[in-house]
Amino acid sequence: MEVSGILEALKERAQWTEARKIIIRAGLKAGKGWPRTIARYAGAEVMQESADALASGLAEHLLVGDKALRLYQLPEENLTELRTFASEMDVPETSFSAAYPCKVPNAGAAGNDESILCAKYDDEDGIFLVYSGVRKFEVKEKLDLTKFGDSLPSEFQGFSAVYGSKVIERQLFDVLWIPRSGNVVFSIADSPKGMPPEFLSAAHAKIRRLLMDGIGYYPEPLNLFNFIQAVYGSNWGTVVELGFLTDTGSVKHEHMKLTCLRQEPFHVGGKDAVDGIIHPFSILIRWMEKDGELEWEPEFTLHSSAFEAHSINPSLYDAYFGSGILVRDLKRLRRRISQVLESKPS
Repeated sequence: MEVSGILEALKERAQWTEARKIIIRAGLKAGKGWPRTIARYAGAEVMQESADALASGLAEHLLVGDKALRLYQLPEENLTELRTFASEMDVPETSFSAAYPCKVPNAGAAGNDESILCAKYDDEDGIFLVYSGVRKFEVKEKLDLTKFGDSLPSEFQGFSAVYGSKVIERQLFDVLWIPRSGNVVFSIADSPKGMPPEFLSAAHAKIRRLLMDGIGYYPEPLNLFNFIQAVYGSNWGTVVELGFLTDTGSVKHEHMKLTCLRQEPFHVGGKDAVDGIIHPFSILIRWMEKDGELEWEPEFTLHSSAFEAHSINPSLYDAYFGSGILVRDLKRLRRRISQVLESKPS
């Protein structure tokens, strides 16, 4: 089977470091970067088993790669209603469902007013409803002035950097995940680099309307602000970024590359100097995942501000999940979140 279309779809979505692992897991050979890998398989036929594995890897990345999360904690009776509602849904026959997990050719002309159900997974871990639509957004990119050579416009002379804006049209995939166990459902919005916040809000609003259709009312997302302190106070993963307040009035933002901030001597010493009392308002945590000889580090971010932390009732409804490759990565995150909910019900 020819796999160039799957590789092109994967290239649009995944960073090379992640895509390379997906390609290898499918039993294919990854070249040194995208150009060589695309060229290797251009028009080439591969075993059906490898093609299916690559398509499956792409489908998993659609569910877990670079996502913005909102969580809804529902009563058991509503969860039963929602599971029944989702189980009875059928995926309509459209260009989006026909192309899934690949992108729709000329997706903009296929209709982008509203995302539509394009896939559904129902297994022992729950129900995933996958919606797709086309969104346009503007991104800024740094221009490499060296590529202009002697033809560099005179207006750019003397500048060390120039940035340009361009409109990107992307087919995106948003997901409602209703796990089999627990009482939390996940609104999972596509969050590629450069995505405007209002687009994420619109994606979450679409999924919230879906929840209303299933249970008869609009649920409120969980306030995740207290999760920040709970995650920092746990032994989970490696804390590589932390923003926090101290009772002495300081606002701190600390970053690490390898060492966990919980054990980093400078951080520990500073914390001891204020009797161990700090008030985190932002955290990025990573953990190791393995599959055979392959390793990668998914990351979970809860990002608020010092201003919000000073408010009487600080709130945070959005979380970010990045660098995931397998749905298993998201499932392990769900278990960690469930542990936090059990220990910090507020």
